[in-house]
Amino acid sequence: MKALLFVLLIVFSSLSYGQKAIDLKPRAKIGLCLSGGGAKGLAHIGILKLIDSLGIKIDYITGTSMGSVIGGLYASGYTGNQIDSIAQTADWEIILNQYVPADNINMDEKDEYNKYIAEIPFVKKHFNFTGVIDGQSLQETLTRLTRHVNNITDFNKLPIPYKCMAVDILTMRPIELDSGNLALAMRCSMSIPTVFKPVKWNDYLLVDGGLMVNFPVKQLQAMGANFIIGSYTGGRLMHEDELTTINKLLIQSSSFYGIQEAKDDIEACNIFNNLTTNMLEFNAGDFKYAKNIIEKGIAVVELVRPQLINLAKQYHTLNGAYSRPKLMDTNPQFLVRTIFIEGVTSAETEEFILKRLNLKPGDSTTFEDLDHSIIDAYSNRYFSKVYYTVTEDSIKGADIKLQVIEDFKHVFKGSVHYDTEYGAGVFLNYTGRNVLGKNSRIVLSVDLAESLKFRVNYRKYIRASRFSTFTSFYNESIKQKFFTSSGGLEDTYKNKYNMLSTALSYNINVQSSAAIGVMYEVSTLKPLFDDQTLDQVHPRKIDGNIFSTFLNYQRNTYTSLYYPIKGSNLVFENRFTLLSDEEIKSEYSTLDTIANKIVKQSVKDRARFNPSYRVSFIFEKYFKIIPRLSLVTTLKTGFVFDQIFKIKNTSSTPTLENETSFAEYFSIGGINTTSRTGAIDLWGYRNGEIGSKAFYTLRFGPQWEVIHKLFVTPYVNILYSTSSIEDFGKNIQHAFDYSKKDPLKTYDYTSTIGFGINVRFKTILGPINLNISKISSFSKPTAFLSIGYYF
Repeated sequence: MKALLFVLLIVFSSLSYGQKAIDLKPRAKIGLCLSGGGAKGLAHIGILKLIDSLGIKIDYITGTSMGSVIGGLYASGYTGNQIDSIAQTADWEIILNQYVPADNINMDEKDEYNKYIAEIPFVKKHFNFTGVIDGQSLQETLTRLTRHVNNITDFNKLPIPYKCMAVDILTMRPIELDSGNLALAMRCSMSIPTVFKPVKWNDYLLVDGGLMVNFPVKQLQAMGANFIIGSYTGGRLMHEDELTTINKLLIQSSSFYGIQEAKDDIEACNIFNNLTTNMLEFNAGDFKYAKNIIEKGIAVVELVRPQLINLAKQYHTLNGAYSRPKLMDTNPQFLVRTIFIEGVTSAETEEFILKRLNLKPGDSTTFEDLDHSIIDAYSNRYFSKVYYTVTEDSIKGADIKLQVIEDFKHVFKGSVHYDTEYGAGVFLNYTGRNVLGKNSRIVLSVDLAESLKFRVNYRKYIRASRFSTFTSFYNESIKQKFFTSSGGLEDTYKNKYNMLSTALSYNINVQSSAAIGVMYEVSTLKPLFDDQTLDQVHPRKIDGNIFSTFLNYQRNTYTSLYYPIKGSNLVFENRFTLLSDEEIKSEYSTLDTIANKIVKQSVKDRARFNPSYRVSFIFEKYFKIIPRLSLVTTLKTGFVFDQIFKIKNTSSTPTLENETSFAEYFSIGGINTTSRTGAIDLWGYRNGEIGSKAFYTLRFGPQWEVIHKLFVTPYVNILYSTSSIEDFGKNIQHAFDYSKKDPLKTYDYTSTIGFGINVRFKTILGPINLNISKISSFSKPTAFLSIGYYF
């Protein structure tokens, strides 16, 4: 069957595109032209592999868009097989994403990173919609792949002379790129309008060359090629019934000229590898099908194998056997002669970059170390793009040129969310950089929902150092629900929380940081039920105030904050409470038998507490076993030490010995926990369902990516919690020996084992999360659904 289809394919192709006789003249120059086509351009790899296997020497290469990338790598010395390996092992979702992996983002920025549906810059009193993707990851990848030819700025001096096409969006003129930095030239050529942001190149503002010259055969002839091998992926003009989306209309309108222009260029090819009609099942964005596209390209190129074999025979007769030389070596280490930074607007910004570069003239470095320095500079997100070129001189040393694009000063962001616990809401955010001082960031965020939340953060780096001052205000007003073991609603409280903190923070490196500071917290708990039981005191409002100092450390190596498949997160927090008090407003109801009515009396109790210490440790690790399977383990533990020392009480408010305020307790439970201190997530429980002074939780299970973007995690949860450290030590040995437990007796600890399944799906709105759990102390399973990012 496959053989029959192959024969039919050859017959059809020969009917559609008449094969030209191969007549290679002496001293003929063979040129290779590769068209654009987005992901479909990966199919060009098939013809490169066949050319290599037949020993045909290519004298010139031109390319557009994806063809410029494939052609540029081939021109720089890579073989078809090597490019095949690069394309199939590349993480295209990261390379072509607006967001770099989360482990390349500074700890100071992770809390606001990649958590909004829309991010719109505001420039010169207008919102800016010039493009979506800056292309930092793409530029890093191209720079890494071409560093072996970083000295070559004249593309005619590459192992194979090369030229690629772009369009100056300011004048709508095609621009031939044949000199400069190879990686940047390739990036310019595939700056698809409305997808990638235009690239500044000298006096030009360049976008994808496919807008006007999608198949640069004429440019190949001008270089000196008189025998043309062309590989063309498209495009074609879509029919009326296919133009069903705005995206398709934009593609049709932007590529019309390039498609029409390509018709004459196709006729000029001596050998034409037509990939158009055989690639209809793929579109320009199908990089997730890279392997299938490459395989299709390898299959389709068999149609021109006879022509290429004939060409190879004539070439070998005229010129002898040929095999491609090995890829040029990259110097493992080089001496830095000069460092130049282009694109900065102030001396403070330049100093900020140089501190993270950690290099000065006279130092020796490697490309790997330089790559890490670039990540460090970019990770602070004060720049939308940071990349470099290196020009080496074996005697004088290397000149490093950094190109930076400062991020927008004002950006407005937004997102929507829903969960079964707090309902629906809208996140709105404003982020301002260098608005209140150089190397500063201010964040204003609000969650417009039934459970209102508000946050203000301000960070200012101390000159260009890794030290920064950080001031934060956070407010939330939520409904706190408590349930019975059978799943019924027992009590509901209105829980208000305000926090103001200021700290000195230090970035140890991109993935870890430490902070020391002071914090003031106000917590208010108000029951929403009206208990009218007579002759009892009923709390109506509880206020807790805490002034504390803290010392925290965190290290996070997740590549994705919402969909991690590898990496770890470690959080170590220490809090010393210096001043703490609590006020309880209650009502005492009695029956006036004479008047036959209930009489309510207000009661107010206020108390102070001696200094206390709270410590917590969180560690989560994703062990990647095979590409789609990880083992997830999570350990969390924390302790509150009452009264670490006594202080003299000079006020009329009594001090309670060996106790702490309710606001000191850890608040355990939930999947999307709040941002208040001491909040610990625990699957299977509602948010803050358990208050604890000493606890540990353990969760483990496999995470399986069933299909792309769909993660399924069956898991086991263990919780041990007590209301004091003394009870924690006293009961830990027999806490899970259920055979000795009396079901009618109340114990001074909680020990549960739960199991469940968590399903998470990656969507344009953010993660859709469904969790179903069964806890040993609950008679019924619990379910939780959330849509969108967390506040």
